[in-house]
This record gives sequence, structure tokens and C-alpha cells, in this order.
Amino acid sequence: MRRTLFFLLILSQSALAGSARQELRKHLQPAVFSVTMVMIHDVVNPPAASRFYTYCLMGAHEIVALNNKQIVAPGTFTKSINPVTVVAKDYDYQIAALYCILETGRLIIPSGYMLEEDQKKLIIALLREGYPQTVIDKSVAVAREVAGKVAADAATDGYLTLSTRLRYRPKKGDAYWYPTPPGYIEGVEPHWKTIRPMLIDSCDQFIPKPPVEFSKDSSSAFYKLVKEVYNVGQNLTEQQRFIASYWDCNPFAINTSGHMNIGFKKISPGGALDEHYRYRYCQGQPRSR
Repeated sequence: MRRTLFFLLILSQSALAGSARQELRKHLQPAVFSVTMVMIHDVVNPPAASRFYTYCLMGAHEIVALNNKQIVAPGTFTKSINPVTVVAKDYDYQIAALYCILETGRLIIPSGYMLEEDQKKLIIALLREGYPQTVIDKSVAVAREVAGKVAADAATDGYLTLSTRLRYRPKKGDAYWYPTPPGYIEGVEPHWKTIRPMLIDSCDQFIPKPPVEFSKDSSSAFYKLVKEVYNVGQNLTEQQRFIASYWDCNPFAINTSGHMNIGFKKISPGGALDEHYRYRYCQGQPRSR
């Protein structure tokens, strides 16, 4: 999720001299949220959601960078992603960036076709707000061009081959993770390390400390850490429970009541932008309408 939030931040900070584009400001969060809703429909897991968010926002980031030299284009610092160029003129880059979020999602998310309705709604809203059809058409054409290039790059990152690999086979023993009731959910993306890195050279750049050695001894470091987590979980305040639920981005949560298992589709935090960043995103140069 961190790289997704990174692109959200950069995209949101595209500022040029001039008054804020208030009418476009309100479309940014709904565009991202529309992508979120399709992922909820597809029960996308957290790693895959991070990937989809990143590519959807990358295209918009590229468009903004082309129109604001103070913004560094993703193609200059990402791995194996080709820089994007656009030769079109007289388009509104903010409209193009908004539409590109939806178009990229339409191309790369399994049920992306569901975003077509959101694209139509965005265009209708822009027409009602007074944007000329010619400007919208040119902006949409740019968005589709950039989204197509981003989708082509995304198709080569190794994600499409994950389904051909063997599923994770848990090891038996108290020291190993094993699917537990009531959901018996399998390990999430065990082969994610095969995906092409985007911002770093390899995982070797950030090697984590080794995990605490498993032990059932009540005096061991492992036992104390587990006990600490258990005690907190058994005594959550309403606020702590709310925060935990917000950051739990498991798309399919199960709540057990008696003999009944109730499934919930959800993705969080996704689809929401802080008011400050929405404002920063829209401080673009106003164009004639």
C-alpha cells in the first residue's frame, strides 16, 4: 500500500500558479473510489489492490507531470516502465488525468468493464459544468493513449503468471503458519516476490530483521510478544477496534455467529483522499472553457 499512497501524494500535489479548479476537485476522490468498488466486487487481495491502485494512478501522474515540469514523471524513476509522451494539444490535462484513472482500471482490473458507467457519468458531469465537448474528447483521447501504455507495461510485470504457479503448501508444526477456522483462508500471494520491482532494485535493499524464534516458554521473547498482542485484542476500546477494522484490508472478512459464517467484502483504506491533498491536486492553471 505504501507505494500506492506515494503516487496518491505526488498526484495530489500537482500545483501550478492560478486559482483552484473547484469543479474538477470533486471528481478526484470519486474516480479513485470507483476503482475501489470494482476491486471489492472482484474480492481483490491487498497486494493485488496495491498493484492496481499504483498503475491506475501512475497514468494520471504521467499526464500531470507532462503539464507541470515541477512534477517528476514516474517513467524517470520506476523500474522497467517506459516514459510516456503525448503530442496532443488543446486538451485539459486534469480531465485527462481523471479519466485515465478510470480507463487504466478498466483495462487492468478483471471486472474493469464495470468502470465504463463511471466514465460516462464523468463526461456527463463535465458537460453539465460547461466544458466543451471538443476539449473533453481530446482529453479522453489522451487518457486512453496513456492508459494503454501503462496497461501494456503492467502486462509485463509478472502478475499474469501468478495463477500458473503452485499454491502455497503450509508446513505442519506449531512454529509455522497454517490456515485456521472459520475461513481456512489460503496464504495470500505466496509468489509475490516474483513480481517486477517498481521503485527499488530488489528486496535485498530492505532486508528485515529475522523473526523472533518460536517458543512456548512463557519466559521467552516470542511468548511475551504473543501475549501482548492477545491482551490488547481482548481489551480493545471502541476506537481501537474501529482503527483496526479500517486498516484491515482483507477483502473478504468472515464474522462467525453460532453455526453461521457471514462474509463481508471490503477494501480499506483505499478510495479516499485527504481534503488537503485534494485541494493541492486542483491548484492547476485554469484553462479557457
